[in-house]
Amino acid sequence: MRAHGGWLVTADGSDETASARLSGGHGGEAPLLVPAAATAHGHETVLVVDDEPGLRALARTGLQQHGFDVVAVETGEQALEILRAGEPRVDVMLLT
Repeated sequence: MRAHGGWLVTADGSDETASARLSGGHGGEAPLLVPAAATAHGHETVLVVDDEPGLRALARTGLQQHGFDVVAVETGEQALEILRAGEPRVDVMLLT
């Protein structure tokens, strides 16, 4: 996000909801500070979806190095199966 001029915001101040914003290069609204409770602490489970094995492996390694649990799948169908089953509980999904 930061590399593309983006930031995370929370709409309701809870630690349950956060959204990502990209500036679009228009110099629009200033970034809001995100409360520490709303940021990832490295204990979340991230579902990575990418059809390229190299990118899946890169995402898995980088996230695991920061303490995240990672489930990596090749297709959207596989991701949907995991989400529908509810196991493991997915906190964040990364589509690359």
